[in-house]
Amino acid sequence: MKRIAVTLVVAVFATSCGVIDSHRSPFEDSVCRPPCWRGIAPGVTPFKDATSSFEKMDDVVQPILSRASSDPAFGMEVSFYLYGAFGPAVSVHEADGVVESIYFRVSSQVSVQEMIRLSGEPESILLIRSGLTDKVVLLSPEGGIAMGYFYSGSAPLADQTIGPSTKLGFVEFFHPAFFDKLLDASEFSTVPLPRDEFLAGLHAWQGYGIFGEKYWPPIDFNGG
Repeated sequence: MKRIAVTLVVAVFATSCGVIDSHRSPFEDSVCRPPCWRGIAPGVTPFKDATSSFEKMDDVVQPILSRASSDPAFGMEVSFYLYGAFGPAVSVHEADGVVESIYFRVSSQVSVQEMIRLSGEPESILLIRSGLTDKVVLLSPEGGIAMGYFYSGSAPLADQTIGPSTKLGFVEFFHPAFFDKLLDASEFSTVPLPRDEFLAGLHAWQGYGIFGEKYWPPIDFNGG
């Protein structure tokens, strides 16, 4: 699924309470547990209320971008950055008038263990080999959380290790009721995978380790 590119002007922002900490995790100060974020709960919070909240948040780069989603499977979308040298890009999608999902491009700010501490162990893991870039997805359909990263190193994916300090490239919160719709839109795989192929490629999460020993085989999108 294509993401909207938003131009970011790096800025320093101070409030009466002090300077915003650009090194703090964007999830640490949440007023609710994932998949809820800053009081915005996918599947519950009206999209218009969420948009109004984003416009009032001190660490959101204004103005936020609001437009119809580039994917016809979705409704409206708002996108914005959070302040900080590596502030994450956030995209929020709408379905049936409520927030459907909240996608964070976190630029290696957040580790796997940090998200597990906040949201619990994932249910499954998926490895996708696709051209020059491989994708690792940790998924909790019942918990409404997906997270992962892209790998483009020269060493084989099978030899790579996922560990507590492994950095994430993206985190997505969603309501479990929307899982099937997101799956059909290739939201978690990026490449267009049939539902049956996606589900067949999932491996039950068994903790940290080497991919080739614990989570093989991957889905090979190129058929190799």
